[in-house]
Amino acid sequence: MSAPKKLIKDYAADTPDPARSVNSLDAFARSCPGHFSALTHKELQGAAFLFAYTQFLLAYVIKHPDVFLEILKNVDSPMNKSLLRDELNVSASDSIGAYLRKFKKKYLLKISLRFAEGRADIKESMSQLSLLADVISEAALRHTVTGLCAIYGSPQSDKLSVIALGKLGASELNYSSDIDLMFVYDCPEGQTTGVVSPNGMRINRITNHEFYCKVAESMSKLLSENTAEGFVYRVDLRLRPQGGKGELALPLSGYEQYYESWGREWERLALIRARLIAGDERLGRDFLDMIRPFVYRKYIDIRSIGEIKQLKRKIDTTFNKHDIKKGYGGIREIEFFAQALQLVYGGQEPLLREKDLVLALHRLSQKNLIGCDDFSVLSEHYLYLRRLEQCIQMVNDIQTHTLSTEQGALESMAKKMGTPNSKRFLDGLHIRRTAVNRIYNSLFEHSKEERGDSLLDTYSEDTLTAELMERQVKNPGKVLYYLRKIKESANSFQTLAMRRLQGAIIPEFAAQALNSSDPEMALGNLQRFTEIVATAGSASYLELFSANRGLIGALNSVFSKSPYLSSILMGSIRYIDMLAGGTPIRKTLRAMADESGLVLKSKDSCAELLSRFRKMEELRLGILYLNRRIGIINLMKGLSKVAEAVLMTALSGEQGIYIAAFGKLGGREMTINSDLDIIFIGEDETSVPLSAERVLRLLSSYTKEGYTYKIDMRLRTDGSKGMLVNSLDGIRDYYLNNARIWEVQALLKARPVAAPVQARRRFMAMAKEVFRERGQHITPDDIITMRGRIKKERLTAANTPDIKLSPGGVEDIEFLVQYLQLKHARTHPSVLVQNTAAALGRLIKSGIIERPDGKKLLNDYLLYRVIETFLRLRGEKTITAGSGIFELIAADFTDKQYVKSTLEQSMQETASMVARLLR
Repeated sequence: MSAPKKLIKDYAADTPDPARSVNSLDAFARSCPGHFSALTHKELQGAAFLFAYTQFLLAYVIKHPDVFLEILKNVDSPMNKSLLRDELNVSASDSIGAYLRKFKKKYLLKISLRFAEGRADIKESMSQLSLLADVISEAALRHTVTGLCAIYGSPQSDKLSVIALGKLGASELNYSSDIDLMFVYDCPEGQTTGVVSPNGMRINRITNHEFYCKVAESMSKLLSENTAEGFVYRVDLRLRPQGGKGELALPLSGYEQYYESWGREWERLALIRARLIAGDERLGRDFLDMIRPFVYRKYIDIRSIGEIKQLKRKIDTTFNKHDIKKGYGGIREIEFFAQALQLVYGGQEPLLREKDLVLALHRLSQKNLIGCDDFSVLSEHYLYLRRLEQCIQMVNDIQTHTLSTEQGALESMAKKMGTPNSKRFLDGLHIRRTAVNRIYNSLFEHSKEERGDSLLDTYSEDTLTAELMERQVKNPGKVLYYLRKIKESANSFQTLAMRRLQGAIIPEFAAQALNSSDPEMALGNLQRFTEIVATAGSASYLELFSANRGLIGALNSVFSKSPYLSSILMGSIRYIDMLAGGTPIRKTLRAMADESGLVLKSKDSCAELLSRFRKMEELRLGILYLNRRIGIINLMKGLSKVAEAVLMTALSGEQGIYIAAFGKLGGREMTINSDLDIIFIGEDETSVPLSAERVLRLLSSYTKEGYTYKIDMRLRTDGSKGMLVNSLDGIRDYYLNNARIWEVQALLKARPVAAPVQARRRFMAMAKEVFRERGQHITPDDIITMRGRIKKERLTAANTPDIKLSPGGVEDIEFLVQYLQLKHARTHPSVLVQNTAAALGRLIKSGIIERPDGKKLLNDYLLYRVIETFLRLRGEKTITAGSGIFELIAADFTDKQYVKSTLEQSMQETASMVARLLR
């Protein structure tokens, strides 16, 4: 081992993630050898820790090694607003957008280094991240106003303030957070001065309102536009009055009128953390003074308490054990707990009007509104969870709050959080979250008098229950609850026109839902939909149904069968418009790629538009499948085309790399809400990871439409610790000499996508060479051992079979097919296809599997895929007694009992057949 590599390994060994640290230090040493050799012991130690925590800054460090060395040498130098402002005021040779991106990364590097080395705790880190965002926002506002004044002249009143909400408003910004902004200006009347044209005339006069809306739009675009260097910040303007449909900027009087007349409880919660970050200070103070009576009412009425309870119930519907923000005992529960109490008591106790969450908890304790023990638990665990959140987001600068389930990642995360191993870390995290959840659930407990005392106006509870039981509706109590909630939501429609429309539309919706195949599911989704329509405050949804009553039945069909598709439909009226316009059955990959590629011509966020395109296509294909207009094979192929079209668009314009798909996409076997297993391949040895990082950021960035796909890169060479981009020669060498058996199996499903023709041919030739060389050495015992290990590690005890992991399930069939493909790769190369169903057909044709056995395996495999698809459409992971899966599938058979017995029998027979064919 050469001296630099040994040195790198020695320093990385002391970090929480030695493998990641080694890879990044080695890349830095190779790219910047002079700078690497100049590092002192202390600086090399700091660099090793930095790279153990974050990977995405490596490209910046390599591109700006002088900056990196400067920060290492001055890691403890002060970082305050005055210094940052002075540096930003210096003119830059780059465009303002490029300069702001570099400026942010420079100081993000310093913040990251201080955090990784333990020089700064999470409080200081959040404060510095917020300070950086403040200064950058100030600069972006100055540049934007100056540019627009050059076009339109100065507005009559030159007072504009930018208000931050959310984490930035509280000066607790996440490492990879959106910034929530609102724009308020002073004078609602008047125009800009315009500019003098060459012929001496004043032109381009616009109203003050138009000018300030342009400021908001342009500044947001400047910060959030995704370029080759990424974005500065994702800007979220949806907390403004009327949300996404409201004006981008309003005068102070407009905000005052809105909050007095229409302000909702969730807006009060949001405004607790409102803070001026840029623009006119006096106007900003006036805005904060104006909202104070709205946020902190002196007396809390019964309706306010009810609305706060409803907000809590909305949060309770979000559960993910790996999500440390939204899950049980997570960050959001602590925030809601403190802020709800601030709303209730802040009007009478000015001391409680705090943006800083830990300080707010302390003030609540001082006022004896929570106990000292609760304060200690919540404040300690809040800071712990925020530190954990920062460690999660630092790795790749992706806005996620979900813990990785990959063992290596968990081990390194455990060490970052000060615990020796993942088990101790997860056990401790569970204890913390349970303690938080216990305190959270104590908020607004219902007394006996409060429960069950409201009835529907039309029927008594007994009468309606009897009616539901006569219809043989399952869970009549739950159905009754949904009907009540639908009525409550309908009563909250604001305008007379909306109330008239809902009076004609919602009862018809409910009646059809009661007569649907699954009234409980249909009414549950209808209740959510009614609430969304009421909250939106727009008649657009209801008018659409009023003009097209047949659409009510179409929507109810989805509501009664698929919560997953229902949630897409409820996301925006554009999805319902698509449903109303009809759904074409077939689309070619070229047509999909052309549609997906339109995002590159749009001025909106590419990530958001790609996510919308994916949702639109999943909705189209899912509805076609539910209505039996396409079968399971065409559904899988269609969803695979969607993913391939998205990858083609994401890779458009990037040079020197292409993508190979593995797993379901590689086999053209995508199902609803599938992840993408992909790797990046460089066309030459000089390829750098920047292009791949941009593609990953585009695909996995969280927008208001969600993210486009979950990306799994663990199938790259050397797994999660390997290089992001590898050459085809490097991949060939790895598979021929180092790949484990399961990795060679995985390669069977690999195929290039978003790749030039020649690159596709070279990749497939490489794969066939690997199969010929490695396939002959794989034995049945290897396959049986591997399957046994997977079952032991991942299969849980249950009363119903796991169609993927149980004996005779999907993986049994896939492992058998893959073993036979590898075994006969030399003698029958035609069997080397990625799709499992196609591979079975070729194995039958080649005589490797007898036709009766092959047909049986193929039919069972397709049945399992059907069941898997319905599970995903219903948002379920396993078949349960009351899941309704068998009732849905029974449409193609005689009855659900037949399907259930057929499944159990098929799995038993398949398990025996696989064991026989592996001998």
